Amino acid sequence: MKKYFLMAAALLLGAVCMVSCGDDDVETPGGNDPINPDVTPANEVWAPAKQKQYLEDVGMEVNQVFNVEDFRHYIELANYVGSHYGDDYDWDAVEDWGEGILDGLMSELIRTDKKTETNDYDYEGKHYHSAYNEIYDVYRSTILASNFRGHWTARNGKWTRTDADDLQFIFANKSGQQCVLSLATSGKVTKVHMFHYDEWKNYESESNDDWTNYVSNEYYDRTEYTLGVPEKIEVKLTEGERTLVHQVMTTDLGSITNEEFDLSRSTLTFNSTTTFDNGYVITAENVKYAPSSASLKTTITKNQAVLLTATLSCGLSNVPARTLNDWYDLDDDELEDIFAKSNATAAFSLNVLGKVQLKGTISDLHKLVDYIDEANDNDENEQAFKNALKKANGCLEAVIYYNGGTAKQATMGLEAIPDRWTDWEGHTYTEWYAEPTLYFPDGSSYSFEEYFNEDDFKDLIDAVEEQGEIAEDMWD
Repeated sequence: MKKYFLMAAALLLGAVCMVSCGDDDVETPGGNDPINPDVTPANEVWAPAKQKQYLEDVGMEVNQVFNVEDFRHYIELANYVGSHYGDDYDWDAVEDWGEGILDGLMSELIRTDKKTETNDYDYEGKHYHSAYNEIYDVYRSTILASNFRGHWTARNGKWTRTDADDLQFIFANKSGQQCVLSLATSGKVTKVHMFHYDEWKNYESESNDDWTNYVSNEYYDRTEYTLGVPEKIEVKLTEGERTLVHQVMTTDLGSITNEEFDLSRSTLTFNSTTTFDNGYVITAENVKYAPSSASLKTTITKNQAVLLTATLSCGLSNVPARTLNDWYDLDDDELEDIFAKSNATAAFSLNVLGKVQLKGTISDLHKLVDYIDEANDNDENEQAFKNALKKANGCLEAVIYYNGGTAKQATMGLEAIPDRWTDWEGHTYTEWYAEPTLYFPDGSSYSFEEYFNEDDFKDLIDAVEEQGEIAEDMWD
C-alpha cells in the first residue's frame, strides 16, 4: 500500500500499541472485580506451587478474553484493502498531490552552515594540513494538517480527489460496501521544530602539488521540519453505517519558545481514546511530561469491563536543556554525557483482570543502569558480578499481589547465573549473566525460565500458540 494511505492508517492503529500516562496508582478491585465479581482478595501468602497454577489459570482467562477472533473482521478488511488497493492500484495522483504540497511548503534558502574538522601533523620536515568541510544549505518546511485536505475516492483502478475541509480516503470493501478512512483536526495548533533531514548533493576536493595542504568539501541540502500539532485529532474508519474504529486524541504543549520543545522547560499533556465496535476500548489518560515529572496510564476494557490497567510515574531531576532536534546528530556516548547528571525515580503498576497485580518502584534509575553496566563489565568475575547485581537489586522493588489483596506473594529481581563451556582443548570457561528471578516468602526462588517452564504451563502455551496460528491464518 502506498505511503500516504499508510500514514493515515498508522494514525488510526497507533493507539493499539500505546501505553498511556497518569498520576494515579493502579486501582485494585478487591472483591469488586467487574469480570470476576466473586474474587476474594489474597490477604495470605500462597505457596509457590499454588501461585504457579493460579498464574496459568489467569493466563488462560486472558487468552480467552483477548480472543483473536474478535478482530477477524478487521483483519479480513485489511487483507482485502492491502491486496486490492496495493501496489497494483494507481496511486500516482495521490503521490503527486502529497509531493506537491511538501514542495510548496519548502522555504527559500535561509542560511548556510559549515562544519569543519582539521588534521595537522609533521612528517619528514614538512607540515601537513587537512580540512574536511561539511557545508549545508538550510531550508525550512512547516507541515500542518490543514495543508492535507480533500476527499480521495478509489474508482476504476485509480484515486480521484475532490476539495473538502478534511482528509478522507473512500473505497469499497470486498462486497462493494463503501468504507471511509477520515482524519479531521480542530482547536489550537502549536508549531514544534521536530528534526532535520540531510540530502547529499556533491563532493569536491583540492590540494597543492605535494599534498601538504588538502581540503575536502561535501555539500548537503538540510531541511528543518516543523510540525503543527493540533489540539484535537480525530481518526475514524467506517464501513457502511458501521464505525469500525474511532480514535480521538488531544494534545496540549506548553512553554514552547521559538517553536522549540526544550526538555528542561517545555511540557506535554496527551489523552487518547480508541473505540472498536467489537467492544474494546483503549484509553490513554493524562499522559504528562514536565521537566520535574512524567507519568502514564493506560486502560483496556471490553464491553465496559476493565481487562488491564498499567501506570508509570517518574520524578525527574537535572533534565538537560536540549531540544527535539538536538538528538539528530548525537551518538550513544554523547547522549550519555548529556544525561550524566540527570536522574529519575519511578513507580509502576500492572493490573490484569483484577486478579494479578504487579507494583514496583525504582529508587535511583541512574544507579540501576550503572550497576547493571558494572555487572556486564565483570561477567567473568563471579564476585564482582554478584556484588554489582546486589546493588542493582537494591534500587529496584517489584512485588506481586493477587485479587487486590495485601499479601506480598512474590518479589522480582536479578540473579547471577553461570554460563559454562569447554573449548576444543578442554579448557573450561565461565561467564555470568543476569536472569529475572522470582523470590517467595518461604525462601525459595526460581528463575523465570525455571518457573514458567513448558511442562507446568503447557495448557497456556498450547492455547497461546493456537491463537497465534489462527491469527497467522487470518493474515494469509
